[in-house]
Amino acid sequence: MKIAYKMQSGPEGLAGNFIHRKTLQQEIEIYLQNRYQKNPSEAKLIAESIIDQLRKVNFILCLYGADFYGFIHRTFLEYFCAMDIVQKFDNRELDPETLKSNYFEKYWEDPTWHEVLSLVCGMKEKFAGEIIECLMQAYDPQWFGNRPPLNISLAVKCLSELRNPNAIGETAKKLLGRVLKLFEMVHWTQDIKEFLAEEIVPTSKSVGEKWPYRDIIIDQFKRSRIYMDYFKVPSFFVAPNLNFELNGSWAEFVSEIGSNSELFYEAFLNKITNRDDSRLLAVLAIGKYIPKNKQTFLLLLDISTKDQNHTIRFATIQELASGWHDDPRTLNIIKDRIMNDDDPSVRSVSIHELAHGWYNDPETLNRTYALEVPKTSFH
Repeated sequence: MKIAYKMQSGPEGLAGNFIHRKTLQQEIEIYLQNRYQKNPSEAKLIAESIIDQLRKVNFILCLYGADFYGFIHRTFLEYFCAMDIVQKFDNRELDPETLKSNYFEKYWEDPTWHEVLSLVCGMKEKFAGEIIECLMQAYDPQWFGNRPPLNISLAVKCLSELRNPNAIGETAKKLLGRVLKLFEMVHWTQDIKEFLAEEIVPTSKSVGEKWPYRDIIIDQFKRSRIYMDYFKVPSFFVAPNLNFELNGSWAEFVSEIGSNSELFYEAFLNKITNRDDSRLLAVLAIGKYIPKNKQTFLLLLDISTKDQNHTIRFATIQELASGWHDDPRTLNIIKDRIMNDDDPSVRSVSIHELAHGWYNDPETLNRTYALEVPKTSFH
């Protein structure tokens, strides 16, 4: 634990998973002298033996070369560092306020500390609510610039480590509201879209349907518009361009949190009946929804051929290929769209899914070669 904390607290953090043998040996010698009252010469011999044991027998440390050692896997570093912090807390070297200020408030902007801090939160569940409240108060962006709200993604990671998130239900509800605010923020500052896709959605998956008060998402989903990018062509005209990545991130977030909820499923179905383009969100969400069922499959099959919006047919083909790959009707509908859809983008995505998911099908190669590339606009 002391070795891990020494390395993690260095200037390179997790990215610098290494320690020089001299420093490593000094750490062990000091520990032996303080804990077991060994004299310096004894401590030196034992420290050398321990280093060899950790490297050659236990395979916890490895030699990088030039007398630099590191943990063979970063998970060891993260876990033992978290344990060291928790031990200091249990030994009353740290009180709750110092724990929050010296670690969570200090390091929330450093992703190399996130795993360590979320582990600490999970090990001290009694204080999890205070820790997550502290993180939410650390930074509340009114716009997105060069300072991403990593405090919120860290708070979600902390929540995911709890065995019983309902124990801090009100705090979890408040955190969910902060996440929804970030998705709303996209409508006036799209710089945040990569942060949502790379940080918020993956960390939220680890909480999933365990998130307390998750039903508050439904109202925002019902009101959701599709996400668009805007660009000027020429200077006097602003043209919209669909942002598939952003729509996919929002739909994935909603479907993950809403898994196994009939209320969410009904919301998806109701949105599909909308007349506006926002039903694209419903197609993306219901395609990712768990559990998969026959009703959803038949609905997507119907949409893939009958919806007047080619973008929605495009998205439906992708969801069918991803979620219902093993059903022969999926392959049949993809082949049908290649030959019969009147939109080149739908034909193109159908060719892509066929080549990607059914390359062993006897007809795939013949069908792909038979198609005219300019007609499909396939790239």
